[in-house]
Amino acid sequence: MDRLPPIHQKYALYRGVKPLRIDHFNCFSPNVDNAVAFYNEIGFRVTEYTADEETGRLWAAWTHRKGGVHDIAFTNGRGPRLHHTAFWVPTPLNIIDLLDLMSTSGWLANIERGPGRHGISNAFFLYVRDPDGHRIEI
Repeated sequence: MDRLPPIHQKYALYRGVKPLRIDHFNCFSPNVDNAVAFYNEIGFRVTEYTADEETGRLWAAWTHRKGGVHDIAFTNGRGPRLHHTAFWVPTPLNIIDLLDLMSTSGWLANIERGPGRHGISNAFFLYVRDPDGHRIEI
């Protein structure tokens, strides 16, 4: 029998992480209270939020329309501008697959943060930058 070379660490052969859909957007807003009020008017509801203890003003808010954890999040910051777009994958192992792929195919420097777990949603995450510099969360 011919012996074949092992391919289990040839991650480029596996063709990525197969994101199934866009999960959410996170936007920087100079006034999170106003952003949330507007999106409430058009049908979004707050899932979770953080507020400044002294002023009571919202620092960040996660809103949903489809019933998930969140569809649009707003965080206090210079804006308005997009912070990141998130794609949904079925399991945390898909994130490990992406790390393997990026670290062996010339994209290691594009891994920005993670893997980790968010405090608010408890979601497992990885932030990467695409070639144009857009932040993507998986």
